[in-house]
Amino acid sequence: MAIEVMLRSEPRSEHILCDIRFAGTQRTIVHGLRQRVQTWVLPMAIVDPVHEPLDPIFDATDLDRTSGCSHNDDRKLGDELIGINGLSAEASANAWQGLRWSESSICSVWHRQDARRSGYRNHAVPANSDTAGAVPFISRPGRMQIEASTMYEADLVYSLSVVYFFVVVIGVFTIGRLASDLAPRGIRSRTPWSRPLSALRLLTYKSWRMAGWNSPSVGAVLLAAVGTVFFSALALGPKPYYWPTDAKYGNSPPIATRTGWMALACLPFIIAFGTKANLVSVLTNIPPENLNVWHNWVSWVMFVLALIHTFPFIVYHNDKGDTLMEFQTGGVWLTGVVALIAQAWLTIMSVSWIRNRWYEFFKATHLLFTAAFVVFFFLHCNFRLTSWDYFIATGAIYFACILWALANAYFKFGISTKASISLESPHSLRVAIATTSSWQPGQHAYLRFLTGGIHALTTHPLTICSMSSKREQDNEMVFYVHPRGGMTRRLAEMARKQPESRVRVLVEGPYGGLPRRWSEGSDQTLLIAGGSGTAFTLSLIEDWLSQGIRVSPCTLKVVLATRDPEFRVWYIEELQRMSERQCGAGLTEVSGLSIHIHETCDPAMIKRSQPRALEEVSTSDDEKVHQSEAMTRLSASSSLSLFGVRFFRGRPDTAAAVKSACMQGQADTVGVVVCGPSGMVHDVSCEAAAQQQRILRGRAGPSEVWFHKEAFS
Repeated sequence: MAIEVMLRSEPRSEHILCDIRFAGTQRTIVHGLRQRVQTWVLPMAIVDPVHEPLDPIFDATDLDRTSGCSHNDDRKLGDELIGINGLSAEASANAWQGLRWSESSICSVWHRQDARRSGYRNHAVPANSDTAGAVPFISRPGRMQIEASTMYEADLVYSLSVVYFFVVVIGVFTIGRLASDLAPRGIRSRTPWSRPLSALRLLTYKSWRMAGWNSPSVGAVLLAAVGTVFFSALALGPKPYYWPTDAKYGNSPPIATRTGWMALACLPFIIAFGTKANLVSVLTNIPPENLNVWHNWVSWVMFVLALIHTFPFIVYHNDKGDTLMEFQTGGVWLTGVVALIAQAWLTIMSVSWIRNRWYEFFKATHLLFTAAFVVFFFLHCNFRLTSWDYFIATGAIYFACILWALANAYFKFGISTKASISLESPHSLRVAIATTSSWQPGQHAYLRFLTGGIHALTTHPLTICSMSSKREQDNEMVFYVHPRGGMTRRLAEMARKQPESRVRVLVEGPYGGLPRRWSEGSDQTLLIAGGSGTAFTLSLIEDWLSQGIRVSPCTLKVVLATRDPEFRVWYIEELQRMSERQCGAGLTEVSGLSIHIHETCDPAMIKRSQPRALEEVSTSDDEKVHQSEAMTRLSASSSLSLFGVRFFRGRPDTAAAVKSACMQGQADTVGVVVCGPSGMVHDVSCEAAAQQQRILRGRAGPSEVWFHKEAFS
């Protein structure tokens, strides 16, 4: 004999009507509700047709009248058929079974715990002649058992799985960083360790170039593939995707439920990977600019999961014909759609060619749409289950990173810093900031120019082209900028109208920098740069000179490529300043240093390789003028000779330069650093990867070749 239970809520009433049907006989029982931490506990005892009480089939049912199940199904409570696993009256004796009503019978963590303490159970009962057909899903007891055990804990099963995945990946990279830092310096050149190290470097260096676009490294692609398999298995592995049409399971298809929780779990890590001052960089020693790639990729993962979460609802309610009613009767759909639109904008606008084309607009709108997305996503989740925990974690990570960055910027640079701006050439803008702070070679900082207008809302990441002095009271932080559009073009126009202009600027940083391997030195070091990346080499050259590496038989070769006809003018001026600082430190001769400048512009446009100060000297019989001219010529000539500067026409063969450095018999360790256009970076990285393959095969050559690339835009 089958039993069916119908729960009906009366408007503006604190009672629930329970209709119990026994083979055509119906009885209605009115139950009072006892409120307890947003939970109403409803004790029930089933009565047989002859008014004899049986042992209760279930002890308690958790009903949350404030949020109900996830999608306002509490409004339809009176229309939903609730089955108690299709038990017959005979099978119900001394049994405790759980009652599943609508979509979610346990609506929060503490609700779950209360219900369990009250004797709530979830397990399937084998179908038999008495139970088959009483409730549709009883004919499939195995699937019901699996789904019933996870639907009430989707946040724990799916969200925490995503959290564990990210934590494990970060932990692996942290262990790798610690192993690298704690390993003895000479272990890299030993045969048992050099090959595993080269294998890891091969995964990091090897990439492909397709249609002018550099692919991520093999290692990054493999890690992304692992993530794709994980998320695909977690989202698409469990079945079914939709509830059977012959059953009343509520309005949330299973695939929509789990992908929604998976998307929510991605949110804290997107923020952690996207902030400049973050704990992940501290643990793994991965610079924030490299983590930003994963910020972008995880954002795409979350967006795809959000789409998979959304479309099953559209399909389901389109079949029911109540899509418009869902929009009108509750805010869940509306807040979800607004959050999805904001998320789509953030994700699509972050595509590299779109972001670079409209960078100022991208930066200005990114924060606005981020705020809109988080607010409406929060309203969409509406405190369900453990969703609140993920928003707390997201806010804690974001504000901790922001406060740390602001405090660091305030104590290092203050709020009244001014930058001196001069236009060195039509393609090069020099920005100099006097400061008492220090930094490492290869680091970059974010500058916010307070010149008025909307441009003051955005920051600009710029590589520091000078090296900090040990005497912190007279440091000068120098940047070279290629004026394009927006703020940089405005600064160039300002410097053209008024040379040596000074503007207020807020400095945040420094961030990034070269790997630890740079400071350890190499027998042969090769710096390759092109375009705006050429200025990046200045701080590295000075650091190489100041570290005492020049005393050993180490060599440094710098290969530069430029289309700027005035590049040699300002670059040699910077070398001249560098030589003055180094000569003041006792440097009179540099062995092993050579700088090759490859000019690809029209030869007629190239200016003489003399500083601008020399060109401005007028011919005069005045002895002081002649002395000044002679001293300037001597200084420029000394700089060229001191640094071994040579000029070439045409593009350099960067891959051949790397191969040549690795073929020299005296070099056991070779370091390669590149900063330039994507094509140049790809050529150099491929040759560095080829050297790792040579080491793995045991062929003659340096026992270690390490490589570092700087992002260039």
